[in-house]
Amino acid sequence: MANEIFDKVLAMGPIDDEWMVEESTDDQIIFKGEFGHACVKADGKVISQVPPYVTALEAAIKGEELPTKHAKSSTPAVRQGNHITSRSQAGSVPGSSTNAAQAIQIMQAGKDLTYTVSKKQAPNATMALMAATDAKIDLVEVNAVLTDELASSTIRASRKNGRSVDATVSIRKTDFINLLAWKEVDAQEKLKNYILDDSDPLNIALPNGFPRIKPDAMVSIRVKDENSNKIEKRRAIVHIYIEAMQQWIFQQRQCQTKAKRNAIIQALTSSGNPMETMDEDELADEAREVEMVERSKA
Repeated sequence: MANEIFDKVLAMGPIDDEWMVEESTDDQIIFKGEFGHACVKADGKVISQVPPYVTALEAAIKGEELPTKHAKSSTPAVRQGNHITSRSQAGSVPGSSTNAAQAIQIMQAGKDLTYTVSKKQAPNATMALMAATDAKIDLVEVNAVLTDELASSTIRASRKNGRSVDATVSIRKTDFINLLAWKEVDAQEKLKNYILDDSDPLNIALPNGFPRIKPDAMVSIRVKDENSNKIEKRRAIVHIYIEAMQQWIFQQRQCQTKAKRNAIIQALTSSGNPMETMDEDELADEAREVEMVERSKA
């Protein structure tokens, strides 16, 4: 039953531009897309905070057809107060003073599109982009880097009141590979497949921070081609490096997404802290500031 379900979702076309399998085991497949993650369990249960992903994956499991790019063309929902509103309904006239202040409230109220940091809710990239659309913030990538050593993006967010901020997110390739490797060690530990050489507890990492993987350690991976979809064994160290090389080319785009989020938050909040809720006076000041600029341009 599980193989049949997995075959269907793997055969489904990409839902958006960044759709890819991030992790695959006998029990589940985890997809990563432009708007977040989705998990398909062996029993057919779909778990995701992105409604279009759930719709598309459930349709694939049922054998129904959906157009490609389904999630990208759909309008994510925003939780505002006690009701759900679409992005197109989230504010008033795009870029208006009321709209700009409301965008901040939307970003802070979107519990379905947030993650938890220090027990507080912070908006993820999707929520921040929705708020930026509502406030009519211009986003421009002023610097982009992707080399064999570094991925980086600098985004400039500009408000109608003339304020602009730059945000930069970078990651070194060495750090990226190390993080990927330690995540794989953790994932295999949960499967009781101990690939880390911990014979010396004080020396479980190489000098560069890469985990000391047992030379003969093996992992199970799902291999799909035109004629089959099966589980195969591969040396853990080889698997990690293949995954790293395949994913590295997308890291500049990941930096871009995170830099957009950071720039939007800095542009929309007084302190740049996404977990700091603005009070009514601050929201009113924000609205008046934008309104004054609009009148001066009239």
